[in-house]
Amino acid sequence: MSTEEILKALSLEKIEADVRSYYKVEGSFGKNVRVEKIGSGQGFVSEVLLFYPDWTEEGKVPEYFAIKFLSARANGSSKFDEVLVSSEPSGAEILRAKLHNTEVEVLKWLSKCSDLPVTKIISANEMVAGKGPGYFLMKHIKGSPNLHMCDNISESALNQVMRTLAKIQVIGMDVPEEVVAQNSRDYFNSIAKIIYEDKTVENFCRMLEKTASPIWPESTSELIKRFKPIAPNFLRFSDDVGSSLKMKKVLCHGDVWMCNMLWNAEDAASWKLEALIDFQAAHFGCPGIDLVRLFCGVLSGEERRARANEYIERFYEFLREELGDDSRLPYSLEQLRESYHRQFALAAFIVCGSIAVVGEMIVEKSDDPKVAKEVLFEKQKCLIEDIVKEMDRSLTIMHSEQKQ
Repeated sequence: MSTEEILKALSLEKIEADVRSYYKVEGSFGKNVRVEKIGSGQGFVSEVLLFYPDWTEEGKVPEYFAIKFLSARANGSSKFDEVLVSSEPSGAEILRAKLHNTEVEVLKWLSKCSDLPVTKIISANEMVAGKGPGYFLMKHIKGSPNLHMCDNISESALNQVMRTLAKIQVIGMDVPEEVVAQNSRDYFNSIAKIIYEDKTVENFCRMLEKTASPIWPESTSELIKRFKPIAPNFLRFSDDVGSSLKMKKVLCHGDVWMCNMLWNAEDAASWKLEALIDFQAAHFGCPGIDLVRLFCGVLSGEERRARANEYIERFYEFLREELGDDSRLPYSLEQLRESYHRQFALAAFIVCGSIAVVGEMIVEKSDDPKVAKEVLFEKQKCLIEDIVKEMDRSLTIMHSEQKQ
């Protein structure tokens, strides 16, 4: 959609009233209210724009806000649109509406925690019966724009993300049980279902054959052999990890990767997490998914292999600290560690497949293509090898459980 079409689709009267209420001010939009696209093509279904209110009382509200806009259909501007193929297009649109509405609801819960680095919603419009537009207006947070999967973050930066995820889980523990039930959904068979459908997996594998097979033919062939096709019972096994390990469901982000983190990153030693964004895939489920996505996406393969257990233990300590009461812990350290391993293959495949799809574009747009390529290749090589190992481990457990 054009910026003019998006502006016409917005409920300007409601946004205007919500801005007045949020900032406790008088005034209104001026004649030059407009939107400007700043971020599209990185996500699957949404666009991020700057919203200029041209407020009549100067200095009373910010010069501009950010607005996340989800139209009734995907915008088609992402490279992922060429890969993701749903067998149920109408069902996919309804799911997209649910994801948008989930993000709005979750951000409202999280906004109650003043020191949590997430976006603060000022005005929102939910999608009803899959019909748009869906959007929400928020304070604009300036982050480093050039960070992507070809970047690895420091240990201190990783700690900030893990601390934030721990806080989110604790906040989720205070959500009423009936609301938890409404937002408890399968991840692999529902929220991320499109990624594991036969045609999408075939497209991911085709991209892996094109980009990875020439470099690592044997390990890439082993990976493709296991994922093409994915057995439905393995998806079910992966979704049931939490219940089979008797873990209490917790609030998970669901899509933890570099592009959903806004950093103040003037130098590596002083990185500050300004915001963890994009909660469309948020759900009450098993925490292993968030840690797999995080470690695979922002650490080198070598560091992830060497220190994953150490970081899992540290995350658990963050959770204990934020909760302040061990009697309320939703799971044990052993359960968390096991969930990480059992959900590794499918969750890491998202990262591995994404590198295959957009890796070349990421390298071309980076400040130093040579370094970016080296970082990305190292990460990809380790992922390909480790997904095969972890999938074999999980399949062994699955087959053992089926015999019981």
